[in-house]
Amino acid sequence: MNENKYIYLSIGIINLLVYIKAVLQQAGPILSSALFILAGIFYAIGQIMPYDKRARFQSTAINIIIGAIILAILSLTADSITNAAAHLILNTTNSSS
Repeated sequence: MNENKYIYLSIGIINLLVYIKAVLQQAGPILSSALFILAGIFYAIGQIMPYDKRARFQSTAINIIIGAIILAILSLTADSITNAAAHLILNTTNSSS
């Protein structure tokens, strides 16, 4: 009986991972592009500010670009990450039963 509980729990977790993968693959590239545009806007606004505020805007733009790159990488590798996580969960469930 306890084994079934772990199997149902692992199936629920895998379904959640598949849902997150689908959202990442659909919305990730769009959000990544929007973040690149937003970073460009921050950088451009920083160019017309005094030097102390310019540094803040430019560092914010760099941080947004880093986030956009990470999001793009996660979007591209969502299949591999989901498959690896599913195998790990299923192996853990199988070895504990």
